[in-house]
Amino acid sequence: MAIKPPVVLEQLSEPDKKQRAILLKKLHDEPASSQLLAYFERLKEGSATWDVDTYIEGMKRLANLVGPERVIYYDEPLKGLHYPDTFAELWNKANPQQPITVYDRDIRYQCPPSWSNGLKDNHQVLTYEGEAPLGHGLNELLKGPTTIDCGMWVALLLWMGIRYLIGDDLFHAIFKFEKGGFIITQNWDEPINKAGTVGNLLYPFYDSPSLHKIAYFWESQTRIQIKTIHNHESYLAKHLGGLRRLENVVQVDDDYIIFDPGAPQAILSRSGLEEKLMKAYNAPQSFADAERTWMYTTFPTYVHPDFAPKNWGSLAEEAKKYANHTLNEIEWEGSKSDRENQDYHLVFNFQRLIDSLGEARHGSFSGAVNGDVLSRAKSLKLAAALDGLLLQLRLSP
Repeated sequence: MAIKPPVVLEQLSEPDKKQRAILLKKLHDEPASSQLLAYFERLKEGSATWDVDTYIEGMKRLANLVGPERVIYYDEPLKGLHYPDTFAELWNKANPQQPITVYDRDIRYQCPPSWSNGLKDNHQVLTYEGEAPLGHGLNELLKGPTTIDCGMWVALLLWMGIRYLIGDDLFHAIFKFEKGGFIITQNWDEPINKAGTVGNLLYPFYDSPSLHKIAYFWESQTRIQIKTIHNHESYLAKHLGGLRRLENVVQVDDDYIIFDPGAPQAILSRSGLEEKLMKAYNAPQSFADAERTWMYTTFPTYVHPDFAPKNWGSLAEEAKKYANHTLNEIEWEGSKSDRENQDYHLVFNFQRLIDSLGEARHGSFSGAVNGDVLSRAKSLKLAAALDGLLLQLRLSP
């Protein structure tokens, strides 16, 4: 079993902070590996066939690149995509003289210089601020180090699938954002809000499952679903800094694509996902858990809006109580109904994506002013919702 690095409670000296910044800059400045560059070339070329199987192939290729095939594409473990706290843990193992301390929060939100990454209104937001075309910026993001969570991952996965399908020349022609306009947030399941702190630019391609129950849809429109799947209700009581309170996943048929950098598997069956969540619950408290426990114990009266009315002190006491708690298979199965009642999902309408891409490509080639894919998708989504409503009215007794 790997030994987790100790929580660093001492603040770094200014010389050590400067040295740490130099080391981080060096990481970002290092070129991508030849294997990663070959993957970028594949994205640039796109695909001759725009079908759902090719789109799924693109998503699964990225999932494996980030997951089990990571060592092929990255010669440095700190490069690529990470969760914020696991990046801190990896960093401290590699750089014990210039560690990320418990006080260092902003540094955990890593991104290339052409991006910004951090908390806005208590939500993590990743924003492209670069001058180069978006595809180049996304390549830089994958080169890393970049820190995201599973909610941001599902949006990134869908965006990269689009590039894999249509290629970068067309991608740049029909997806145009003002500087700072392309954002990825933790909330995949709602439209972008005015503040740009929550929501998903690709939301116009999502449908409620209820719409697909009352209307006829091609199979390609329903094969891809985005889901939030929950762990046991006591997970956060045991794991204050835990990553597995829930899993935001892309489900393709019976496969679940997860975000778990470097893991042996990035694509699981439902039973495999259930097993992973249960193991996460039963795992010993982690480096991130230890950091949060110290923080909550040190500032016991603070009440975070996500945990109100409980204060940090009471949460720290709960973590001590649950420290050695585990669930057996019978207890886990017994919680299935409660967990599934919390789950949430939307359908990714692939045909709407293809229709929007085709219309935008035609508009771009013909010189039309309005070549915006997302605006077209919104119009098609509204039309589908109205058609579904009319069908429901006709079927009503």
